[in-house]
Amino acid sequence: MLLNLDIIIIIVIIIIVILVLTGFVSLCERRILALVQLRLGPSLFLFGLFTPITDGIKLFLKFIIFVISFEILYLIGAILITACCIFLSWFYLPIGFIILLDYGFTLTILMCVHIISNMFSIFFVGCFLFSSCFVYLSAMRTMFFCIISESGIFLLYTTIYSLDYFSFFGIKDICIGQLYIMNFYITSIIFISLFWISMLLDGLKLPFDYM
Repeated sequence: MLLNLDIIIIIVIIIIVILVLTGFVSLCERRILALVQLRLGPSLFLFGLFTPITDGIKLFLKFIIFVISFEILYLIGAILITACCIFLSWFYLPIGFIILLDYGFTLTILMCVHIISNMFSIFFVGCFLFSSCFVYLSAMRTMFFCIISESGIFLLYTTIYSLDYFSFFGIKDICIGQLYIMNFYITSIIFISLFWISMLLDGLKLPFDYM
């Protein structure tokens, strides 16, 4: 019972940390976009320490749902499934010496979860919830770049797998195999180059704010 309680506490802490860090990353992105467009960006209080928290509170307070048709329920379902996939992928990653979920082919499972969280949300929201052809074309364009970026991420996983030939895509085996890395320099160059290519492809995706 105590072990289950510890796991629940760890899961709650992970979710809270992810939500808070997501707010700070969004704030940093807004500041960078403001500097690019020669604007000041959002006004900050105490260097923006409480701005992500207040933005999250305002988001939940303004998200008042009036169920007019079943499309709203489909939208909420797509959001919940995407959020569950995003949070689930964090439980496979090691936190110190704690790994909540560790099986064989863990990186393959992470890849599948990442594909579902990206493709399902874009396809469902863009193709079924709106009747505008512009939204449909934007969703198709976003899915196209998602497929390309997923291919780049799969190559990143392949370079990680090349560090340890007997890891079977397991997180624990890869962490142990890093102690005996022989081809670190070659794979690190490939990893960094593919990482930046994937970041450039993700930056080309059209956000749904313009739909």
